[in-house]
Order: sequence, then structure tokens, then C-alpha cells
Amino acid sequence: MERIVVSAFANARVYHADGIRQAKESLNAYPISLALIEAELWDGDGVDLLVGVRKIKNMPYMVVVSRRADTRGIISAFKSGGSGYLLKTQACDEIVRSLRQIEFGFPPLSPKVARCLVDYLRHEDGALDELEEWELQMLSPREREVLILLAKGLNRREIGGLLDLTTNTISSYIKSIYRKLDVNSRAEATLFAVRCGLAG
Repeated sequence: MERIVVSAFANARVYHADGIRQAKESLNAYPISLALIEAELWDGDGVDLLVGVRKIKNMPYMVVVSRRADTRGIISAFKSGGSGYLLKTQACDEIVRSLRQIEFGFPPLSPKVARCLVDYLRHEDGALDELEEWELQMLSPREREVLILLAKGLNRREIGGLLDLTTNTISSYIKSIYRKLDVNSRAEATLFAVRCGLAG
């Protein structure tokens, strides 16, 4: 994976951790902006590490890397704060391309993972629970507009252009949306939007 990261980000400084304990130490010791987290670690589940990472002050952009597209594991990863999910079975150049898309606001998702998410949402009963209904009502009309555009894959600059607002204002709306929905990533916000029928 180190070679892939360097291919995606030429000037990247890469830190390798052998297991959960060492990963936690590295995340607390270094200013890491992107964390590629193995789903299957020798000393535990990578998703457990995601939960711990959420407590870090400057939380990195977290992408889970796995050998298999397991729907339960994928959903768990996103609910725990993951922002992307890539499969090692993909060609290296495809993974590099996915990682580069982060800069433009697109969550890195392998095609099989995206299909798992679509199938999962399709088989849900479609009824919002009370918490989701309450969270939806908490959003202002403008925040709903921003959420819809965010779920469609637009970045902050593009959303600002469509709504005639500055990028800083859009960033403030996104922070407010994340706080109200209790999510930590575009992927989680998008899942909420799809679940609520806001993203077609």
C-alpha cells in the first residue's frame, strides 16, 4: 500500500503501523491527514481502530482497505467514521485514481463496495426511525440544500457556485450538518441523505 500512496500523492510521507496498538501511537504522534486502515489486522478489527481515531483532535481522512466486500463490515466501517472503502483486489492504478479523487471531494469507493451500499439501501424497509426523523427536522432548508448537493458528489466550491455562497459559508453549513446528524464524513452524510430520500 505504501507504493500506492506515494503514486497517488508524490510528496507524501508514509508511516507504517504493524497492528492496532502501533497505529494508535502513530496517529497520536504524527500529523497524519490520511489513514488507510486495514479491515483485518493481526491484533484486532480495523473498524475498532476507527472508533478510537474519532477521538483524535485533528482526525485524519480515514479509508478502510480490505480483501473482501462484506456488507456488514462496510456499513460498520462507515458508521464508525470511515470516509471510504477500497478493495485490495482492485488494480493498483484504480486505487491510486480513487485516492486522488479525495482532493475533489469524492469518497474513495471500490465498485463492488458501492454496489454493496446500493443493495443494502435498496433492501432497507424505507421507513425512517424516530431519531432519523428528528435529525432531518433539525436541518434548516439551506442545510438540506447543501446536503442534497453534497450527496450528489459536488465539492464545496461547486456547491457555493450553485447557491451563490462563499466556500467558507458552505464549509460552515457542512460542519453544522455533520454535527446535527452526528456524522463525521461525506460518505455518512450521503448515506443519511439516500436513506431519507433526499438524494436521487
